[in-house]
Amino acid sequence: MKTASSFTPNRLIALLANDVVGSEADKDLLIYDVKCSMNVEKAIINAGGRPMMAKTGHSFMKRVLAANPDALMAAEMSGHIFMADRGWYGFDCSLYNAARIIELWSRTDGLSFSEELNRLAPNLPTTGEVKIPCLEENKLNTVEAIMHAFGDYESSTIDGFKSPF
Repeated sequence: MKTASSFTPNRLIALLANDVVGSEADKDLLIYDVKCSMNVEKAIINAGGRPMMAKTGHSFMKRVLAANPDALMAAEMSGHIFMADRGWYGFDCSLYNAARIIELWSRTDGLSFSEELNRLAPNLPTTGEVKIPCLEENKLNTVEAIMHAFGDYESSTIDGFKSPF
């Protein structure tokens, strides 16, 4: 008997990304927020899509999605997923997304949901969001100091500082 377990939105985003890439000839962009793990970007690339990291936040994500008509979907680590394929207009609808997940799972050739998640998005360790307390007027200098300390590593400053390890 299989036991139930929870999973992060990272893995669900990877699963959906794998499903939507290639579904529309003129669309290949998938947008994800900076809080997502490297699994999401890898899943998009492995599926043949073009990843774009964006700032975290519902309003930011909707704006980026609207500005990129070649986007198939946008997603946040919070679990908000905005589908923009099949004539869907980039809405964030949990019922529609649940139906899409059930549909794609129905095509997995007998794999369990967990097996399909493990195949596309292994459960990698992640630190999650780390907030460093500082005064508003010190935020830019703090990010700059962190960037300098991690200068030898790949990083992003789209929304704070992010460095994959």
